[in-house]
Amino acid sequence: MAALESRIPVEAVLYAPDLLRGTHGLAALELARSRDIPCQRLTNSEFASLATREHPQGIACVGRQSWSNLEHLAHAESPVVALFAPQDPGNLGAILRTCDATACSGMILIGEAVDPWRPAALRAAMGATFSIDIARSDVPMIGTSDRAPADYAMHPFPERFVLLMGSERQGLLSELEAITDALVQIPMAGEVDSLNLAVATALVLYEARNQQTRAKARTRAFECQAL
Repeated sequence: MAALESRIPVEAVLYAPDLLRGTHGLAALELARSRDIPCQRLTNSEFASLATREHPQGIACVGRQSWSNLEHLAHAESPVVALFAPQDPGNLGAILRTCDATACSGMILIGEAVDPWRPAALRAAMGATFSIDIARSDVPMIGTSDRAPADYAMHPFPERFVLLMGSERQGLLSELEAITDALVQIPMAGEVDSLNLAVATALVLYEARNQQTRAKARTRAFECQAL
C-alpha cells in the first residue's frame, strides 16, 4: 500500500487471490485498479516463485526505483542523514524508518553503499523508502594530511571531487581520513610543519584546476594535429 500511495511510478501489480489476507491486500488491489494500473493475477505457486520471503502476502508492486538529487536535498528544511558505505540492508532500512518517524527530509548514501531497494532493506524500512528522498553521491573524496604518502602535485585529480580539509590546529582527523578515497600532502621543505588553511586549500584547488586546463589544452592540440 505504501508504494501505491507514494510518488514511486508503479507499472504493474501482481497478486494471488488465495494468498491475500485480510482487508489490507484487497484495498491495495482496489486502489491499483482505480488508478488503471495493470493487475496480473497469478497462481499461488507462480507468486511464491517471485516472492523473496516465506508466507508471502499475495500482492506485489512492480515499479521503478526513485532517486533524489543532491541539489534538492541541499534546500531541505529538516535534517538530512548522510551514511558512508553502509553494508547491512536491515540497518539501512531501519535508519530509513527512523528518518520517516522523525520527519527527516532525506538520506545521502556516500561511497559503495548497499542498495536501499534490496528486499531486506525494503522490509526493514516498513514503507519509509517510499516517503524519504534518497540520493547517492559517488563523487570521490580527497583529503589532505601530513601523513599522506602522495604529493598533492603528483596526484591525478578527477574533474569532480570533494576536497576534505581539516582544521588549522588538528588537521584532518583520522576518522575523516578513513572515509576518503585518496589522501595527499603538501610537502614542507623548511622548518614549518604546515601552511595556513586558506593557502593550503588554494594550492590543492589550483593544482586540480591546472591539471584540467593542461588536459584540455593537450586535447585541443591533438585535435588540431588530426585535422
